[in-house]
Amino acid sequence: MRRLALAQLTSAAGDGMVLAALPFAILAAGGTDGQFSAALAVQALAMVLLFLPSGVIGDRFNRRRVVVAADLLRFGARAAFALLLIAGEATFWQLLVVQAANGAGTALFNTTMDGFVPEVISGEKRLLKVNALRFLALSLGMTLGPALGGVIYTEAGAASTFALDAGTFLISALLICRLPAPFAERTSERVTLRSLIRDVGEGWGAFWKIRWYWRVATEFAVINALVFAPYFVVGPHVAEESLGGSWAWSQILVGLGAGQFVGAVAVMPWEPKRPLLAATSVVAVWILPLLALAMVAPVGILVVSTAFAGIAYSMFGSIWETIKQAHAPRHLRARLGSFDHLGSLGLVPFGYLLGAAMLATVGATAGLIAGALVLVVATLSVVTDPSVRDLRPNDDRTTVDKAIEGRLAPQVALVTAGTE
Repeated sequence: MRRLALAQLTSAAGDGMVLAALPFAILAAGGTDGQFSAALAVQALAMVLLFLPSGVIGDRFNRRRVVVAADLLRFGARAAFALLLIAGEATFWQLLVVQAANGAGTALFNTTMDGFVPEVISGEKRLLKVNALRFLALSLGMTLGPALGGVIYTEAGAASTFALDAGTFLISALLICRLPAPFAERTSERVTLRSLIRDVGEGWGAFWKIRWYWRVATEFAVINALVFAPYFVVGPHVAEESLGGSWAWSQILVGLGAGQFVGAVAVMPWEPKRPLLAATSVVAVWILPLLALAMVAPVGILVVSTAFAGIAYSMFGSIWETIKQAHAPRHLRARLGSFDHLGSLGLVPFGYLLGAAMLATVGATAGLIAGALVLVVATLSVVTDPSVRDLRPNDDRTTVDKAIEGRLAPQVALVTAGTE
């Protein structure tokens, strides 16, 4: 899985470069905070609209080919916009098209990876280490990317930033091409609207029967929309107004990436007896950067607090991905993942727009404090749920399989999905 980790490292670094440079490129071209939030919202909306079809595609076809196709789509979109920037012909609506294409590729990539990783790795303990390695690569990418993005944008401009991001997706596709694909196409049936609706319905039935699955997805629907998405709109604004501009925001993003690196390393040997309880509890650490930014703390404090949030992010992500992969039936992994991504990210476009609205109405400080309160309430509501609190590690998927097939009551499956 070293190739997979390297693929994710390169593409994450490219995304980090664009994330650090994009708001300031828009502002430098005469744009507004609202246009930046719209650019983020369009990408998120494209992901949301394509999560469910992507889940069907990821369960029906060779998953390695699907992942490579997703990378090539994102490569093409970023490369085309870089050429437009070089030619001096780029416009804001073209940026929105590129953002939409990038969102579509991300939806296809993320949902298919939910099924692809456990095809080549078996056993819950091994899956945790592999997922931690993936988050380690992502954290390195998000550490290097923003730092490089700030320098490249300052020295060479937006065109070079987008061109380098495009190159990272091409490298990722080439690396994934060399990974094994144990299962070929899963059906010879032609994909039609009727079969698509049927497959989505099957995935929804399984998703709804697994309580801990939809409870965590619902929690992150709230947190992503009301806390995280506004934070990434308000953050650059505060950096520009009070912290010295793009370099300060790049440092904060580097702190986030560094924390993700530490969290991915720390979670590898960890074997919590109640993994989902542990994973959802650490998310509350995000209250630190929210309050620090609300108080416009010095950049050093913001970097440290965001690093702790990054640690929590990697720990949650590694454990959550492992639980999904270890407890979901093979033929439903991508579709279950699509509902997870849809639930978690479905309201993110609204969240980006909410961030701009907060800046225009209540201001950054009040908005960030409100987000911290939402985070606390959402976390408490999940960690007290028995299906989350009582889930135990288990490599045997039989219980969940039977629950989905209707041979066991869902409530029984949820509590007994694993035993010590």
